[in-house]
Amino acid sequence: MRKRIQSIFIISVFIVGLGFVAAGLLNEDKKQQAYLPRVENPEMEQERASAKGMNEIMKRLYGDINSGEINFHEINNAYQESLSKRKKSGRSIGMNWQALG
Repeated sequence: MRKRIQSIFIISVFIVGLGFVAAGLLNEDKKQQAYLPRVENPEMEQERASAKGMNEIMKRLYGDINSGEINFHEINNAYQESLSKRKKSGRSIGMNWQALG
């Protein structure tokens, strides 16, 4: 009796799952499968304005005080200098790893 109930349950779950798969496949045919290029719309203008604002902030943070332009050579030199200081001291901020378990 118990095996019969289990087999009926398994078959019904299989049929329901098969139904979900079939419904998904049938619904996929209704979707548009063509490529649509971006068009000019207000959302794109907002994204462009956001990118311009981000560029302005990055120039203020990393840019030269006099010219306002970002000099990647100077940024790289500062990074290399900080790496060399870290290597000389041996310990960067004085923290040690201890496993807890």
